[in-house]
Amino acid sequence: MARTKLISNDEVRLHSIAKASFDVNKFSIHIIPAQEEYIMGFLGEDLFNELIEQTEADTLTDENIELLDDYIKPALAWFVLHKALPFIHSDISNVGVQSGNTEFSNSSASKERADLMSMCLNNGNTLLGTAERFLKNNEGTYPLYDNATDIDTATEIIGGIILDEDEGGTVYE
Repeated sequence: MARTKLISNDEVRLHSIAKASFDVNKFSIHIIPAQEEYIMGFLGEDLFNELIEQTEADTLTDENIELLDDYIKPALAWFVLHKALPFIHSDISNVGVQSGNTEFSNSSASKERADLMSMCLNNGNTLLGTAERFLKNNEGTYPLYDNATDIDTATEIIGGIILDEDEGGTVYE
């Protein structure tokens, strides 16, 4: 099922790199994976689906417009850039993977690219923190918000041996 994009290519550029000469079409295929990976899990499936449905029908409430424009889109832009960076740097063609180079520029090193990707991810997570504070301060306005913070995910491991038992009851170590 094709999903509606919560952010446009131009909005990704506006909220992240803001370089006017950059080809924003390079973001397009990374928007859906970024919003599915980072935004759906953050908002919870119910609120995420409400935003998708309202965006598709062009019926966003004022509250959801504020949530999207002020909090979700700025974070999502950084997550999209994070996902797009490897493909911006390298091009896949019929001759293989090639690093992009223009006549007057040099390609960045792997460490620089990794640092930039990490920074993009950190920026997105920082902005999600701001969104989380906003949602918690306005929980009456966003009853569908569920970021699963009330689930105990701690696992205690105290060492030992994992034993396997076959159907006949014999224990193997």
